[in-house]
Amino acid sequence: MPSIVPRYTRLFRQGRTLTPPTELVAVEGSTVLVAHAFTGAQRRLDGVDTVVLSMGRRSTNAISRALRNRGAARHAIGDCVAPRGIHQAILEGTRVARAI
Repeated sequence: MPSIVPRYTRLFRQGRTLTPPTELVAVEGSTVLVAHAFTGAQRRLDGVDTVVLSMGRRSTNAISRALRNRGAARHAIGDCVAPRGIHQAILEGTRVARAI
């Protein structure tokens, strides 16, 4: 498996932010409400255009199925497909982003 260091380097140089351990509370347009997983402290993130969730080692595709049932465009990556690590999700996300 290739090193994750170059990917993280590119992400951070592009101004991306990783916020573990954060739980998604709500998405309202371009505003996201999150809570710290251990303290419960909430904060609002304004001007968000993309949300990427990394949610542990349990596979679930409920969101993908719900979007499919609405006819929305979607791309399944990461644990939506099968339980895997963040590295595989980042690689798959990169591939999808380049394809669209």
